[in-house]
Amino acid sequence: MTGQGATLRILERADKEIMKLSRSDRGAVWEFVSKFRTNRHNPGLQFKQLKGDPRLYSARVGTSHRALLLHAGDSDYLLVSVKHRKDVYEDLDRYEYQINRVTGGIEVFDLTPVGDSIVGRLLGTGDKPVEHVSQPALFAKVTDEDLLNLGVAEPLLPAIRRTRTEDELQAFMDEVPQLTAEVLLQIYSGATVDDVRQQVTAPVVAEDKVDPDDYLTAVNRPATPVTTDDEALQAMLDEPFARWQVYLHPTQRKLVERAYSGPTRVSGGPGTGKTIVALHRVAHLVNKLPAGTDRPILLTTFNRNLAADLRARLLTLGGEQVASRVDIVTIDKLAALVVREAGLGAGRRHIDDNRAAQEWRDMLFELDLPQWDPEFLNAEWGQVILGQVLTSRVDYFQARRVGRGRTLTRADRDQIWQLAERFTLRLEEKGVWTWRQIAAAAARAEMDRGEQRTSAGTNGHRYRHVVVDEAQDFNPAHWKMLRAMVAPASDDMFIVGDTHQRIYDNYASLGSLGINIRGRSSRLTRCYRTTCQILVVGLELLTGETYDDLDGGEDTLAGYRSLLRGPYAGSTTSTYPRSPRP
Repeated sequence: MTGQGATLRILERADKEIMKLSRSDRGAVWEFVSKFRTNRHNPGLQFKQLKGDPRLYSARVGTSHRALLLHAGDSDYLLVSVKHRKDVYEDLDRYEYQINRVTGGIEVFDLTPVGDSIVGRLLGTGDKPVEHVSQPALFAKVTDEDLLNLGVAEPLLPAIRRTRTEDELQAFMDEVPQLTAEVLLQIYSGATVDDVRQQVTAPVVAEDKVDPDDYLTAVNRPATPVTTDDEALQAMLDEPFARWQVYLHPTQRKLVERAYSGPTRVSGGPGTGKTIVALHRVAHLVNKLPAGTDRPILLTTFNRNLAADLRARLLTLGGEQVASRVDIVTIDKLAALVVREAGLGAGRRHIDDNRAAQEWRDMLFELDLPQWDPEFLNAEWGQVILGQVLTSRVDYFQARRVGRGRTLTRADRDQIWQLAERFTLRLEEKGVWTWRQIAAAAARAEMDRGEQRTSAGTNGHRYRHVVVDEAQDFNPAHWKMLRAMVAPASDDMFIVGDTHQRIYDNYASLGSLGINIRGRSSRLTRCYRTTCQILVVGLELLTGETYDDLDGGEDTLAGYRSLLRGPYAGSTTSTYPRSPRP
């Protein structure tokens, strides 16, 4: 940048302070940022270097606050804190900053809250000795070398060694860099050093060699969490809650910006930010598109409320410029559009699964076939025959039946196929069909469309990129339709979901449906929705439960963690007497 202007990035810790300010004070921050970027030596800013440290500066923010700034190099600065003017100059030695030797990111923290003040405050100040002073330090069994190799900030080691109780640790969590907090919390929860290295540290290790003195390079690494563009800053200042609805943690940025050689899946427990990752992935893909007015990106989810929420959040994240290049539609609405284009199902009404199950019951009663369970047949027809878009008895004989829970003989399959054909005809005569039938018809239509393109030597797929949210509730026919809508290529499909939150009995192995995610799967393990106290109890209740991973394997909540604090949680078990049979 030429002249007296500067690049100003807002560090995450400053974000949190700014959001606590009044609306008028946040407006003063916006005005300060604008002036600083234009001319940092504007006399009204009172920009000056602080004594005793060549990198720390302060500047005026409105009439009552000052900004604490870290000079990264050249004309590049980090806004690390916004404090009342009387607080900025108090004991500047308390501020510590460094380049983390593991992540390569810049960490800035205030040593005062994490030093003796926390321990002293929690232990009490009276003359009476406190019993737990004699308790062993929480991390006595972990060496300094291990802690540093896991990414713990070195200046915090003395305070860590003095930490003896969970209350002290939880108070500590609020003040230290996030990687340090996560490492300590996982070790305290019983994880081994190797577990922490794999689950917490490995995903954020710097990809290049870390120079502990090169702040200009460090400020551009994903591990330095900053806000840089004006739209994101304005959203944070005007609507802090809306900004946090699209907040992307630095550890997730690699997933968003990585180039993938094919379909990829991101899984994670509730509250880990899967939807936010999907939204940022969409914005990233849009930014790589050539200029135009078409919509080559599909963002799809399961129901209308979720689709409306995705649209609103995408507008918050990237504005109309991003949203206008994206089709945001529910998977069933998309299927309905496809069948309408193909001229299928004209005049037929939609019925839900409950009505379909009743039709099965009525048909079996009319045929006097009490040996067959109508709910089982309805699920077999919907999940296997329609779900896999099977068009012949031979196909059904060879079909995999993942998650169905009952083995069928060849004779069983033969009879089920005949009943399914009869049932399909029954619905057709009544002028109705189910959403699963629509999905299967759409998948067939889209696959036929692809074959026609191939025969004609054209490449007219509907989309260049497909991004899926809430993938756990899609049925196999949905996946076949989506696979046919986008050409197999780099960055073709980005899939996020959590089978622990599955609502509908839709089991699918993506690999068997032509969506090969092997080697391109990632898990999110940090929970932003609940406290660590509640999370610990919840995970204990789920011990022993197994879930599929959408690709024929098992998923797990191992390493799932939260840095949020709250009251201690507990669980109770109650028994209720059974009601007498009528």
